[in-house]
Amino acid sequence: KKKSNETLFNIAVSGVINSGKSTLLNALLNKRVLGASNVPETINLTILKHATNSHARVNFYSPDELVKLGLTSENLPASSVDISLDEIKNYTSSSSKTANIVKSVELYDDLELLRDNVCIIDTPGIDDAVILREEITTNFMKECDLLAHLMNASQSATQKDVLFLKNCLKNSHIVRLAIVLTHADELDVKELNE
Repeated sequence: KKKSNETLFNIAVSGVINSGKSTLLNALLNKRVLGASNVPETINLTILKHATNSHARVNFYSPDELVKLGLTSENLPASSVDISLDEIKNYTSSSSKTANIVKSVELYDDLELLRDNVCIIDTPGIDDAVILREEITTNFMKECDLLAHLMNASQSATQKDVLFLKNCLKNSHIVRLAIVLTHADELDVKELNE
């Protein structure tokens, strides 16, 4: 029973940049928790967990990982810092100056969907220009129980999507896979049927 109570059910949300991952999660959670816009808003791994008191923990890359990213490791903050939910965009938005040194953000909130040890992971785009961020997303899939992969309806099943899904299914213990077509409202009926 103790092991069962401590076991997390990990739901990962993946897709290319601007496929609508954060928008979908905000809708499912019935709360605007994650930044969403026409420019990439979530460039870091964002892990949503349940807690009665809302807060966030920002985890930074190690000096070795920063070297791999080609970034300087001078004047680094501590390995992690606790912040309020209002401050998240300062760390995760692509317009943030510190977003490049953030490895992941753990977001804790009292949301019904996150009860009973459900953990939701909002991943950076799988076509991210920064290879290390893409590697972190791919490696995290090994701990994923359910993968919801979003594809823009007007350009679904790109080679990047297919390769990512193939690698995830081959190298993880994903029990369920859901493909979600987004931006369908931007297509006419003929295009949707195609």
